[in-house]
Amino acid sequence: MRTILVVMALILSRNGYAQVHISAGTGIGWFSMKEFHDFQEHLRSSFPVAARITEQFPAYVIYDASIAWQLRRTGFLGVYYQYGSTGGRIHYKDYSGEIYSDQLFHYNTIALNAGEALEFGKNYSLRVDLHPGATFTSLELLSVTKIGDQRYQESYKFHSINATMQPTFELTKTWGNFGLKLSAGYHIAVYAGKVKLKGNKNAILLGSSTDPIAASWDGLRLGLSGIYIIGRRLGEEE
Repeated sequence: MRTILVVMALILSRNGYAQVHISAGTGIGWFSMKEFHDFQEHLRSSFPVAARITEQFPAYVIYDASIAWQLRRTGFLGVYYQYGSTGGRIHYKDYSGEIYSDQLFHYNTIALNAGEALEFGKNYSLRVDLHPGATFTSLELLSVTKIGDQRYQESYKFHSINATMQPTFELTKTWGNFGLKLSAGYHIAVYAGKVKLKGNKNAILLGSSTDPIAASWDGLRLGLSGIYIIGRRLGEEE
């Protein structure tokens, strides 16, 4: 992160001060998690009873924020952040008790905000951004057994890092120093890292084929953000 900010500062110092766009918003994300679909089936087969998969990594709310500087009339550069979560559950319950296994996922993405904008007058613009960056995943595998008044629980925490991109189209409407932004993008894992047990980097999560598995957040992202603009457009008089 420090290296990214230093590079940005050097570029911006050569291009002069113009507009800065600060945005924050929310939306919805869809997540592939293909390898963990298979992992769930593997877990379900290990249950001592006929359990069912009741949640399988559904679409869920995401949050994002960004800050971007204009480099020229249509170019921009900045930093982008996104947070999201999803999960899975395998479950069984009868008169004697209950057993379930939760797979709880969270991710944080840090990326460059770099691309081009096509303006429509002074109030509308369409931006195209690739968002190259890294996605940091946290996973908790939680197993719970309830028999009568007794509860038994085990929890294991894992993490992984993916190199990612999120090609995105952003339609912006502004009113003075404020604006709204509609965005549509697709998250792609360029490289998916192994899922490792926290505190033991040699302990790797394996799938049914005993091969390492990865957390794939690939999928559509839709969002709505509010924008605050500092400064003036390049080429405008003070």
